[in-house]
Amino acid sequence: MEIHTYSGKSFSKTFRFVMLVVGVFLIYSAIISRKYFGFIVGLAFILSSFFSKEVTITEEGILYKRNNLGRQSTELIPFTEFSTLGIEPKGSRTVLHLLKGQMVKVIIVDSKDVDDIMELAKLKNKKICFEKIDNNQKRQKIKFKRKKSDDKNNQ
Repeated sequence: MEIHTYSGKSFSKTFRFVMLVVGVFLIYSAIISRKYFGFIVGLAFILSSFFSKEVTITEEGILYKRNNLGRQSTELIPFTEFSTLGIEPKGSRTVLHLLKGQMVKVIIVDSKDVDDIMELAKLKNKKICFEKIDNNQKRQKIKFKRKKSDDKNNQ
């Protein structure tokens, strides 16, 4: 079972094409004007147009698939490494905060998939804690009272 996320989506095809054209234009103009800063920026545009990343949640954990200039790499972070799963609802989507030591992984998923993710995490890691994060609570304003200065009282 794989649950697709909204985190780490790659660029759209039109945006990639625009980045490629801008990169080629910057390199061309840098060669003509002999300003090599444009060459470096154009090269960065071209390289970033070939990058893509996909994040999915599997039965084992979180799977990161990266593709950069044909080099594909996958990384699996199992649920057993996480200590806390924070759940923050945001309309039709939910933000998951996965705490691993001092590092937090943030993943955006559909709200309908949250129960399945919680079950998968609980099956693999019995010690995981679930926390609901609610940002809709009104924050209390702290009022500071000034001390009356002693100078005014002495005069």
